[in-house]
Amino acid sequence: MILANFTLWILLLFLAMCCLNYFTAFRLDQVKLKLNTHLPAASVLIPARNEAHNLVQLIPSLLNSNYKEFEILVLNDGSEDQTEKVALGLLEKSHIPYRVIQGKKWNSDLGISGKNYACQQLAELAQGEIFIFCDADVTVAADTVQKTLSFIQQNPEASGMSGLPKIKSHGFYENLIFPWIMQIPLMISLPLAFAWRLPIASMQMANGQWLAIRKSAYDKSGGHRALGTAVVEDMQLARNLVNKSLGGLIPVLAAKDVSVQMYFDWNSMVAGFSKNLILIYGGRPVYFLTLLMFVNLVFLVPLWFLGVSLVHVTLGLSALFILRLLTALSFGSSLLNAVLQFFLHWPSLLVLNYFSILILNNYYNHVTDWKGRKTQQAGAR
Repeated sequence: MILANFTLWILLLFLAMCCLNYFTAFRLDQVKLKLNTHLPAASVLIPARNEAHNLVQLIPSLLNSNYKEFEILVLNDGSEDQTEKVALGLLEKSHIPYRVIQGKKWNSDLGISGKNYACQQLAELAQGEIFIFCDADVTVAADTVQKTLSFIQQNPEASGMSGLPKIKSHGFYENLIFPWIMQIPLMISLPLAFAWRLPIASMQMANGQWLAIRKSAYDKSGGHRALGTAVVEDMQLARNLVNKSLGGLIPVLAAKDVSVQMYFDWNSMVAGFSKNLILIYGGRPVYFLTLLMFVNLVFLVPLWFLGVSLVHVTLGLSALFILRLLTALSFGSSLLNAVLQFFLHWPSLLVLNYFSILILNNYYNHVTDWKGRKTQQAGAR
């Protein structure tokens, strides 16, 4: 009974944080666009390694922007596919200034990760006052760039913003996993509308899939070069900004404006998260396992204690339902899909546990390759 009450209280605290974020978090679709307002010049910076299949979605969506006063820079980061050819073909009739850059050759002796090296090269060539770092698997709505720049202009105390996108996936199991990794933790762990203001590095979060930052703050923080081999480079960049008192990056719900197709199947998802999931959640395997056990304890208890009391069951299931509903709606799910996520709550936890075992196995066996490069993972094994 004591354990049941303890986990129920934790669940209710998580629900309270989720409600706070649902009602207070900034939303990109709610940004007011003011007519005849001069916006800062921007550079959309796209590091691309073997991304030909994704650029055919991203680049047309950028070219379809209602706002045209920005430049597009694509860096071909040693691709072995048609990345450079595809980028040039898509951009050749563009009315938006662009450059497709052949990136400098990377090697591990540089002391910087491949992606960080690519982003640093892009930043050094960019002309804008605002750098918008954009992953190649992203697509954006027609007014996303304009809203992003307007949002930054309307929040001068921040160094920039980080968009939290809608995640698109094709597979059933991937749909079960993504909320646990990319959405639920954000909704229950930090007050998104307020944490960026705090001078506490550990309370900062960012998402590099759509990350806009003032050039002045970027340069003063040391940029991506200062991140070295950090795999979770977006989070580290946000922390560096706060450590240097430059202003935080504001997390912004952007499901209606930014979407991302991260992985196309189960195997690519396992490979992709093997490079950074442990570093995101805990930093070391023992911390990651402890967190996983805590998640199982809190979110499975309403099932294990169905016979304890009717009050406990009602509160537990109600809290779970509202938490899953608000999280799903915040990240662009339909009402029907949001309800479905609740009914798949317990099967999804079982899949999460299996997925975590695969991640740990890859970590211990140093299977952290991504796009032909070995990821350098920090932390004791």
